[in-house]
Amino acid sequence: MYIENLLKNKSKNLILLGLMLNYFLFYTNLVLDDGSSWSLVQILVFISIISVIKYKSFSFNFIITLILFIGFFFITLNEYISHFNKILSYKYLSEPLNNMVYQFSYIIPLIFLPTLIKETNFKENVFFNIILYATIFSAILNSYWNIKLDFSRALLVQKFSVIIIYDYCIIAISLISLTYSIQLRNRWSFLFITLSLINIILIVLHGSRGAWLGLPIALFFIYMSYYKTHFRQVFFATITSILLTLIIVYSPQSPIIQRIDQFKADTSEIRENNYYSSTGTRLSLWKFSIFEFKTAPFNGIGIEKFTNNLCDLKEKGVIPVCNPHAHNILLQEMATHGLLGLITIITIFLAPTTYFISFWRKYNNRKVKLICISGIVFTTYIFICGLTDYFFLIGFSSLLFYLTIISLMSFSLNYKK
Repeated sequence: MYIENLLKNKSKNLILLGLMLNYFLFYTNLVLDDGSSWSLVQILVFISIISVIKYKSFSFNFIITLILFIGFFFITLNEYISHFNKILSYKYLSEPLNNMVYQFSYIIPLIFLPTLIKETNFKENVFFNIILYATIFSAILNSYWNIKLDFSRALLVQKFSVIIIYDYCIIAISLISLTYSIQLRNRWSFLFITLSLINIILIVLHGSRGAWLGLPIALFFIYMSYYKTHFRQVFFATITSILLTLIIVYSPQSPIIQRIDQFKADTSEIRENNYYSSTGTRLSLWKFSIFEFKTAPFNGIGIEKFTNNLCDLKEKGVIPVCNPHAHNILLQEMATHGLLGLITIITIFLAPTTYFISFWRKYNNRKVKLICISGIVFTTYIFICGLTDYFFLIGFSSLLFYLTIISLMSFSLNYKK
């Protein structure tokens, strides 16, 4: 009996170690901007199947299942059913378009994650510590690149392949790290709060204006959630946030001021009917998306036709850019997949948010609060970012969203009475 238990625990520990390593590799690759390959999902699927076979169990949750499958049924299958004859005839930008088509099938295997987390007894504190490590690693790495590249956005764009989405992702995990640091309430709490905020500021200095939009809301929500129970940490975080903001705004040749001035210049050009700017391009794409939505309001025109029509207009000089998406997650789905796509994308964000709010109210304890606030802040921030960009454009951002959300929801299930 002793030997049998020993062997059983040994295999369980190996599976747990593989799971922890998978998380570590993913968030490390995310910070490095190596794309966080979809192959990591294959590793996760492999150890998940082993876990299901070994423990002969499967943890089912309706909300998790809905989040994982709704994109596949109403976006991916929509492409095949409604636009199948066109799906392989891309005239432009085939690689990002293929990822946008298939990505919602890649994340389905995460359905095994709740079972894996439950059976291996993978604790949320390990997950949060990995996020904290990734944030500190990011602060070191981005300090180096910001200084080396002289805080030049043009050079930073060359270094980070899709800098806007990269910035969204790093700030999102830094917000989770900040939430975790505030709740620690030990001697390391203030240091980790400082490092989390510094990393957010370092990413803000990249100049991706869309990444700034959700920050005030996210920080306000975090501080309001903890100011009664963790007043010292919240007060310190608030003062630190203000000081860091003042430093970067009033520093010589501030990248923030430069980007604000650029926005003002873009606005002036738009008044002169010149849309060849960052802001003007977005306005053009949004108008184009609304027009295309009206032509096929139920199931959209499809990703391929959307891009081909847009790029044809670019060649005629009507639209300033040939782009695979509309720089707005809602308008993109409205145009490409109609009301089905719009309802789907809203559900993907709204379902986990309402879940976390409901769970927090029902099971109000310290650990549940951390999980739920992290989930609410994460989904809300990314949704706001999605109003100026298409967050699910490439692999690492899509996998980050689903892996993080499903993990947090899986941890919460362990606290059900």
